[in-house]
Amino acid sequence: IWISPDDEIYLADSFDHVIRHYNLGGELIEVIGTPGQPGIAGGPFNQPTGAMMAPGCGDLVVADGYRQCRVHRFDSGGHLLQSWGTWGKTEPGQFHLPHSIIIDETHTVYVCDRENHRVQVFTPNGEFIEMWTDIQRPMDISEFTDGNFLISEGTREDLPSRCSIVGKHGEVLARWESRSAHGCWVDSRGDVYLALTGDKSLDKYVRQS
Repeated sequence: IWISPDDEIYLADSFDHVIRHYNLGGELIEVIGTPGQPGIAGGPFNQPTGAMMAPGCGDLVVADGYRQCRVHRFDSGGHLLQSWGTWGKTEPGQFHLPHSIIIDETHTVYVCDRENHRVQVFTPNGEFIEMWTDIQRPMDISEFTDGNFLISEGTREDLPSRCSIVGKHGEVLARWESRSAHGCWVDSRGDVYLALTGDKSLDKYVRQS
C-alpha cells in the first residue's frame, strides 16, 4: 500500500495481478492491469509487490515482483512507458524478487531486491546507479523527511529479522533487531511503524529528539 500526498491509495494486489487506485473514501478510481490475469513474460503484471508515484510528475512506478523480475513505469493516464530488469543474482539490473520500491524527490528509484540481499538504485529511466549490499532480504523501504531511509529486513540463515536506518548511499546509520518486520512506514514526525508477519501485529517506535 502507498498513499499519495493527495491522500489517494495505491494497492499492489499481488494475487489478482493488478494495481488498484482508490480515493480516501474507498471508491475505486482505476485498475491498472487485468484482474485475475497474469501479464505476458516481461510485461505487467505477474504478482506485483509495490507501487509509488514519482513526486510531482504523476508517473507510477511498480515493482513486479513475485513472478516477474521487472520494474514498470506508467504515465498519469496508466499507459506503460518502459520496463526494465531481468532475472539474475549478480549483475546490476538483475532481480530476484523485487519486493518494494520508493522514489525520492529527485525521482531516483530504489528497489528492494529481496532474495539478492541488496537494494538497487536507478535513474528515473531505469539506468543503474549503485547497489547497497550491507542488507539482508530487504522487505520494505520508507523515507524519512531528512532524506535517510528505513529498511525492514527479513531473516537470513542464522541472522534474525532487523531494521536499518541508512543514508542516501546505503551507509548504515542505525540498526536493531525486530520481530519479523515485513512492511515499514515512517510518518512526518519520524516515528516508525512495522508490520509484523510472525506476530500478526504492529510495532511503533517513537523518534527521540
